[in-house]
Amino acid sequence: MWYGLAGGLTAGAIVAIAVGTLSTPVQRISGLYGSQFQLEGVGAAGWLALLAGGAALGWLGSFIVATRELREIEPK
Repeated sequence: MWYGLAGGLTAGAIVAIAVGTLSTPVQRISGLYGSQFQLEGVGAAGWLALLAGGAALGWLGSFIVATRELREIEPK
């Protein structure tokens, strides 16, 4: 679960850095075309979804692996 949570946090940070880096150039280019387009981040709901989704995927992966390993060592 912790690895999934860290993965979601990393994904959110990458998106935030990309939006912060590209927002000014995108705004300049959209201004040349007469558009008001602006990049926006994922917002609070997006951050929550990234963290919850990452944690859920991490938990699911560890559950699958632990179940498989326990089935292999269980005596028959």
